[in-house]
Amino acid sequence: MTGPAFSSYIANTRTPVYPGSKEGSYPLSGDGTPDYAAQDIGADAILVADYLNTIQAFIRRDNFQILETALKSLIPHCQGIVDVARINLFLIKHGAFYHPVKVRVETVDSRTINLAVIGAVSQPGLDLIHQEYQLLARLRDEDPEGYLPNVYGAGSMETAKGRMAFFLGQWLDNFLEFHLTRSKDGLKTGLWEEDGSTIILSDPEASEVFRQTARILTHFYRIDTMEQIFPWHHAAGDFIVRRAGNGIEVRLSTVRGYDAMLEIPEEAMPRMQRVQTGLLHFFLNLTIRMRLDRLDGTKDPVWLEDHLFTPAMDGFLEALSWKTSLDHLPGASELFSSIFLTLEPEELNTILMSIADSYAPQALETQLILDRMNDHCKYVHSYMNSRLKNTPV
Repeated sequence: MTGPAFSSYIANTRTPVYPGSKEGSYPLSGDGTPDYAAQDIGADAILVADYLNTIQAFIRRDNFQILETALKSLIPHCQGIVDVARINLFLIKHGAFYHPVKVRVETVDSRTINLAVIGAVSQPGLDLIHQEYQLLARLRDEDPEGYLPNVYGAGSMETAKGRMAFFLGQWLDNFLEFHLTRSKDGLKTGLWEEDGSTIILSDPEASEVFRQTARILTHFYRIDTMEQIFPWHHAAGDFIVRRAGNGIEVRLSTVRGYDAMLEIPEEAMPRMQRVQTGLLHFFLNLTIRMRLDRLDGTKDPVWLEDHLFTPAMDGFLEALSWKTSLDHLPGASELFSSIFLTLEPEELNTILMSIADSYAPQALETQLILDRMNDHCKYVHSYMNSRLKNTPV
């Protein structure tokens, strides 16, 4: 089966990538400078053309079966690959583990469908990608709100330069990474456009971003097993944002892990106390992680200011109120309130510090967390006591 024609590009360029072309000869993780020729790197290095050609082969495999699965789920009455006229691949960026590619499918009746191929070529990425695909598939079934992208299939390809692994998923149109950035008005939240420019969000828009982010994480927290989405980090671009009309929409682009962060044996404490302890630990870890980003995504660690952080605590409480009660236990909101309101600031600080101590000691954020912890603890204690007692802050 021949199938539709393919073209490949590096994002924001119009020059096709093919074996032997200048763009195709860049190393996959290289900076794309014009004088970076293929002879400057090792013969076994994976080039941009190698990677994009392997993605073409991945999509073509088994008569385009994975692509057909995606198209039939997205387009009513789609007949599959016979409806496709052309497929364009755009290499978007190079992450720590993956090299995402936007797949633009053009149909014979002039429709355009955007998909995503997530690919790994390094050992760390290869070690993670299957788990990530499985977690997205599993949690998407528990996601009526559509917080996560759909996934349609996965597989690996053996090449002359080693194994590459991929999965095909939904491309979330017009969603952008966000990061804290410097502006003339101080530290602000900016959306990263694909062309490298930045859109500065207003404070009300940014507040909504952090409220929804906390709500999404709390939605996926299981109070019975203490399973949660972790790790996640604003600097990694795990959450993405779209301006929609006069509103803000937030989605989670990936799930790298879903486990309990606490191991509490059943015999160690009664069930209700275990559930409360897990909820408290989840919330306090969320408050620390929500504050952290890297300036412009890659520079020095930065700390989210109180007025933008506060809505994250509201988002947590909002999602908590929607959770189904466990058998023979009070509702999640009541369980959380009844343990949080017993804590003195000193006790809260001790728990927060124990959580911070569990982070990698060499992480660049460690000193920033320690410097800010006392003020953070006082603010969380004051605000949450006011909220949970239904009194003004």
